[in-house]
Amino acid sequence: MNKIVAIVGKKKSGKTTLIENIIPLLKKKKYRVVSIKHSTHSFVIDTEKKDTWRHFRSGADAVIISSPSKLALIERLSAERNIDDLIELYREPYDLVIAEGFKSRNKPKIEVARKELSEELIAEDDPFLIAVVTDIDREFRVPRFSLEDYTKIANFIEKKIILREK
Repeated sequence: MNKIVAIVGKKKSGKTTLIENIIPLLKKKKYRVVSIKHSTHSFVIDTEKKDTWRHFRSGADAVIISSPSKLALIERLSAERNIDDLIELYREPYDLVIAEGFKSRNKPKIEVARKELSEELIAEDDPFLIAVVTDIDREFRVPRFSLEDYTKIANFIEKKIILREK
């Protein structure tokens, strides 16, 4: 079973900020972390007129760019890949996959919610919700962390997901 946590929430709730602050804390503990970003829109990963852009534009079904320090795959899809298929693309050993988005998937979720956006959570009734990161002042059925409790959140993920403690 893959060790994965999905960071979910409304647009502009702080999902990316949370992820970019907990990854270094987990890396400091020597964990290998893979991140997957879900987008409901098309996106551009390479720059217009660069070689990979030209290869893809010419009709290649997939383009891989590799250097000594980075690797990227751009592939045409007829249907969206599910999160488990995406995880399988990464064959190196890892300790944790942090997914941004994928709110409708059956994976452990941490929701980021800001009072200024809404006091309602998008995953409050989701049985896979394991924690809430918020400035909303109320109790939840799962542990609650404040928006900048990065160390506590990273420790929670380590215990709950990586080490699989109940």
